[in-house]
Amino acid sequence: MLYLMRHGPTAWNAEGRLQGHTDISLSPQGREEMCRMGLRLREAGFSADRILTSPLKRARETAKIIAEQMGFVGEIQVEPELIERCFGEAEGKIIAQLDLSGQFPGMESAPELCNRVERVLQRYACLPGTVLLTHGAFIQASMDLQNGQTIGSDYCNLPPQGNPMTLNGNCFLK
Repeated sequence: MLYLMRHGPTAWNAEGRLQGHTDISLSPQGREEMCRMGLRLREAGFSADRILTSPLKRARETAKIIAEQMGFVGEIQVEPELIERCFGEAEGKIIAQLDLSGQFPGMESAPELCNRVERVLQRYACLPGTVLLTHGAFIQASMDLQNGQTIGSDYCNLPPQGNPMTLNGNCFLK
């Protein structure tokens, strides 16, 4: 089974800011939440054969915390294509004040995101027990592709943070 996992909370998440490629660390609350999530996953019997993470700090920190709490003994691998969508000039701005249906200067286009997500999913879909620790736009695009939908811009209804989910959106922990 291939699982997608979103990084833990950051200060910018709490402020409603669009992060994109901006390299933000987890907040102290985010670290605590991911410790608890890792323990819950361990208690629920969740295990992974491999964990791959986005190169951004918030994802790498989440991967490390979750892996430690779950008792994962393998090496966490950085997969550059798991990076969040680049939002160009919109990064750092308040999401609620933006029209995300358009294209901002420097923003990764929907077709570019779609191609990148498809490459990653094809590369790792045949490796059972794989966790792809990534970001909201990547996960949303994965689910949109799986459901045959156009890549959307629903950044107000992002997947839960830290809970592994399958491509159809089912979370491991209820």
